[in-house]
Amino acid sequence: MKSMSVALVALALLLPAAASAAERLVVAPYPAEIPWTLATDQRQGRMMLQEYVPVDQTVDDYQDMLIVQAFPESRTLPPATFMKAMISGVSYACEGVSVNGPVDREEGGYKVAYGQIYCGHQLGKPDGAHIFIKMIQGKDAMYVIQREFRVPPTKVAGTLAFGAEDKDRALALIKDEAAANAYLTDSVFLCADGASEARCKP
Repeated sequence: MKSMSVALVALALLLPAAASAAERLVVAPYPAEIPWTLATDQRQGRMMLQEYVPVDQTVDDYQDMLIVQAFPESRTLPPATFMKAMISGVSYACEGVSVNGPVDREEGGYKVAYGQIYCGHQLGKPDGAHIFIKMIQGKDAMYVIQREFRVPPTKVAGTLAFGAEDKDRALALIKDEAAANAYLTDSVFLCADGASEARCKP
């Protein structure tokens, strides 16, 4: 488990799970020119940890990752509260942190929070990280979906440190981050058991 953001909350996977199954988390395939693959799939009851990476990357050496987690024991917490705790944990693993959010919303009758964490330099690693997050408070669990980008380190979190020769990479990252925001908003959602919404139908 190499993701900085996953490691900060992984201890919650050791706690008891809820017994019911009142909902279904929908996570659409990640849209990209290079296909993504499921590299980690750990489950125990309603607890879940999944890590997706492009097929040309691995969880031990990645630049891009999609992380999906379910925390039954945290289902009574507001999503923004859970996200603030995660942000606080990231600050101990980074040199320089900038944050957007949490931003509260309601989608399909569920409370949701969005946020972005910009880590200038991950301690003990050669990279910085940009982490885009969506949290959904369900009846069974708190669902945490993260799109993580590894980026060149910078002293000012949230800025780009690409050289002039890497202009195309910088522009591609900006485009990819906009796509990540749209993906989390439109393609990741929770459906109640028996929901009649068109997007929830098999």
